[in-house]
Amino acid sequence: ALQDRPVFRNAQRAYVTMLNKLRFDVFTTYAAKWERQGTLTAARAKSLADYINVATGRGNLGKLGPLASELSVPFFAPRLIVSRFQTVAQLVTPRTDNAVRLLIARDLASFIGAGSALLGLAAYAGAKVELDPRSSDFGKARIGNQRIDVWGGFQPFVRYTVQFITGERKTTAGNIQEYSRWNTLGRFAQSKLSPAAGAAT
Repeated sequence: ALQDRPVFRNAQRAYVTMLNKLRFDVFTTYAAKWERQGTLTAARAKSLADYINVATGRGNLGKLGPLASELSVPFFAPRLIVSRFQTVAQLVTPRTDNAVRLLIARDLASFIGAGSALLGLAAYAGAKVELDPRSSDFGKARIGNQRIDVWGGFQPFVRYTVQFITGERKTTAGNIQEYSRWNTLGRFAQSKLSPAAGAAT
């Protein structure tokens, strides 16, 4: 397999090491700040670690955690899939520490604000930006046949949710079609399958 060859194995190791270093640096920055303020507790540190993990795509699979490798066969990046739900869910779940909750709210606001600003600049520069959440191009900047998605994997969840609620979708030609909610769920599930499993379905 390609991933077993040294060049790919070493590149993967370097990438994972970089991400782990980034997670550690962010954690220690906030933990040190709260420690200086005398507000750092074990529960707050655990809540912060949980948030950093899910915000960087390392979702918690719960009891299915030991089966992460097996789940990667039918699904594409299962930890990333659940992390997108958990990032938002941690904002409202009671077990999230209040200081971490404020951090999540600030980060999400900054993320949405920065993404919206980038799309605004793209539209000003001549790109087409779709604002209808029923469209597969929602929140993307389109330049010719190229589409730029700045939302880091969150866009499909918003789009499929709106399509499920309204029972409609917007085609790339701009037409509004009635669409079965079951078909919407099926398309969402299929979009999260691995390439092999998706081709099979």
